[in-house]
Amino acid sequence: MRRKDREITDKSGIEPIPGGAVVCRIALADENEPCVVPVCFGYGGSMTSIRSAPAGKKIEMVVRNPRCCV
Repeated sequence: MRRKDREITDKSGIEPIPGGAVVCRIALADENEPCVVPVCFGYGGSMTSIRSAPAGKKIEMVVRNPRCCV
């Protein structure tokens, strides 16, 4: 991290951030192009659950390239 004075390392300081949100964005790769998609999600400790239909463009992108970031 470039700004060590802004780094949050204590879990009690990190938890409220995803815990207080309803929507997050996931970044996927569609062929060689980046694609950022807003999604509803659930967060519980060390696990993030993203809601999605069982089929569609997001699922197709994840099947082709499972690397993503939240």
